[in-house]
Amino acid sequence: MRTAVARLVPHLRTLLVVVLSVMPLAQGQVIPIRKLPGSVVAPLTARGISGQFVVSGASISTPRPGIIPEMSTDAVEVELEPQWLAVAAERTKQAVLARFNLSDRWQGKIHLYIRPKRELGDAAIRIVPVSFPGGWQFRVDVPDRVEWRRLVRALVEVVVLELANRDAGDQVGLPPLWLNEGLSFLVIADQGRDLVLQGNTSVLRNQRKPSLLNEARQGLAGRTPLLFSELSFPADSLASNPQAWAVFQASSALLMHELLVEESGRQAMATFLRLLPRHLNWQTGFIEAHRPRFLSPLDVEKWWAVNSAHVLGRDPSLLWTPEATLAQLSSILVESAEFGGTTNSPGQRRSLPLAEVVLRWDGSVQREVMRRKEAQLRQLYQHAPTDLLPVVTEGYRTIQQYAAERFGRESETLRRSELESRYRVVAARAARRLRELERKVAALQAAAAPRR
Repeated sequence: MRTAVARLVPHLRTLLVVVLSVMPLAQGQVIPIRKLPGSVVAPLTARGISGQFVVSGASISTPRPGIIPEMSTDAVEVELEPQWLAVAAERTKQAVLARFNLSDRWQGKIHLYIRPKRELGDAAIRIVPVSFPGGWQFRVDVPDRVEWRRLVRALVEVVVLELANRDAGDQVGLPPLWLNEGLSFLVIADQGRDLVLQGNTSVLRNQRKPSLLNEARQGLAGRTPLLFSELSFPADSLASNPQAWAVFQASSALLMHELLVEESGRQAMATFLRLLPRHLNWQTGFIEAHRPRFLSPLDVEKWWAVNSAHVLGRDPSLLWTPEATLAQLSSILVESAEFGGTTNSPGQRRSLPLAEVVLRWDGSVQREVMRRKEAQLRQLYQHAPTDLLPVVTEGYRTIQQYAAERFGRESETLRRSELESRYRVVAARAARRLRELERKVAALQAAAAPRR
């Protein structure tokens, strides 16, 4: 009997060593893989501390004992490893949750796959939603060498996607571009380079934390922030124009800052995210979440016109007086044209209300007029005093919406009879709004006129 037990002792020792070696895996730790000459490196798997993030990828850096290279805060590209990416994901999520004042109650897992940059190139980081019986999960393919701001933007986007799609449904609710970009801007301004770690390096900290307003002003480069309608419907060519993209990002950041500055706004935006999967377009969910603060997109436009000017501040020397602003706005709401005239007598030049132009003039002539009026109102917006920004924005929004409905690409798919009916409805609605705006401007001019 003793001989049999003695024979088992070496085997029991071997079994104990094996058990002890795999214990760290049960605790969620990463066991580094020792590379042998000529061997294939198997992927590592790391998990974030919350358990939501699962990161897979191979180790690409080789530790050098006794040598810790320094890396300045200006370093753009970082080398990713699973354990460091898991930490970056957790930090980014906490920064996002803090902006909405939410606790961490995640439901859908986020799988991050580190792949060689030679395979992915410089294309946008792809986020793929995957439907499971218990809800949505998300896959993100990340290059092993990536610009850290680009990585943070992708992490913010996938965290927001998970927040918006916790109620399992047939379709994925997609947040608008301005929300993703604006929130990323705020998160980076708050945390900066500390969001993304890199192994075997020391990061120099010799700079002050950047100011959100300074960063936004730099992105705007002297321009006024984009209108809410311009942020809601960005052009397809936006990403290919660096200057336009910088203006879009800065404007989105200022909009998100103003929407989240108060507790009621943070609650409304959290509700908006939850409503995204229930609506075909995000505008409906946005208005529903923000009632009774906003009843229509025009209310949002007016609010944003005032707040964007207030948060940035404008040069008082460039602002016009209320009288000059109202006079210019009144002149924009009319169009001069030549009427009558025969072979022997010249025509007479008269002013026609813009509402009549919308109802009576040919579409090909209207297109150029509306384009010119949009540019004039855009210019007036930069000089109008703060209390008149809503009425200037109302005029811009009315003309912009009419031009989009009257000359948009959707009309190309309609038959002639359908087009005529559509044009009449669109023109009647725009003319009614323009007449209301004319009366409003006239009342403001009468109130601003000096009393005798």
